[in-house]
Amino acid sequence: MNPIDPKSEHHQTQATQWGWSTQSVLIAPGNSPIAAILAAYLLRRGARVTLLFERLPLVPVHYYCPEICRQQLYIVRGRCDDRIRLPSLLAVHEITLVCLWWMGSRVWSAVREAIGHYNCQIPVILAAEEDDCPAAGLGHSHYQPRWAAAVFGELFGPIGLGGGRIVPQAIAAISGESRPASAETPKDLVFVEDAARAWATLAAATAKGVAHGVYRFRSGWTMNSADVVAQLQRLLGGQSLAAVPPPPDNPLGWKPEISLDVALRLAWDAREADYTPALRRHAA
Repeated sequence: MNPIDPKSEHHQTQATQWGWSTQSVLIAPGNSPIAAILAAYLLRRGARVTLLFERLPLVPVHYYCPEICRQQLYIVRGRCDDRIRLPSLLAVHEITLVCLWWMGSRVWSAVREAIGHYNCQIPVILAAEEDDCPAAGLGHSHYQPRWAAAVFGELFGPIGLGGGRIVPQAIAAISGESRPASAETPKDLVFVEDAARAWATLAAATAKGVAHGVYRFRSGWTMNSADVVAQLQRLLGGQSLAAVPPPPDNPLGWKPEISLDVALRLAWDAREADYTPALRRHAA
């Protein structure tokens, strides 16, 4: 982590004048749960949001933010590595900040080249899980925007986060569909809506000029699927969860706002449904 000195007069001026209501944010790709949650979070704070997606969104933004002003939300279909179309997209939507889920060096190269053609002052805030941490692949080029990266252990949530992840494996084990892995490496589990808030927090700090580099956000919930099975069994049996350590010190004052029992309950209740009304309150 290499924070820029927040005491400089230039950066203090930036920070005092900055606000989400002055921002036009591109979120890419826009078809994931964390993209929808981040979009809802920013829309409620007055930002204009453009979602770029190649396939239809998995979770519509209005699900998390049903009262959104549609004049503030733009849905654009396209590829994140389209070097021809990206610069014009940035210009048409007057983008001032880019939130990019890490998709590999090809996409990163295309995005920073587009920013270099449009406005090299636009900050890019990356987000990734630890296993895909982009720190080693950011590289340098003629087009090098201001950037920061939010890195998480493993995200979990009620929607669209399956594919061999720890919490879905635990839910499948309790449902009798499989057995939890016996030699699985524990990971720091972060609820997807807390992760979106961390991403937004880092985006604001980067835009204000007080953050740069890689920032790791940790919940302190370090578990494998067998550990999650044990916690879910207690939860479903009406017992209190086994004690978990408090969250460690995190960058920018972030910490989980959603408790582990609520997060696990939401994931369990949504195991057979794509959308749960109870989720909406967490985008506030």
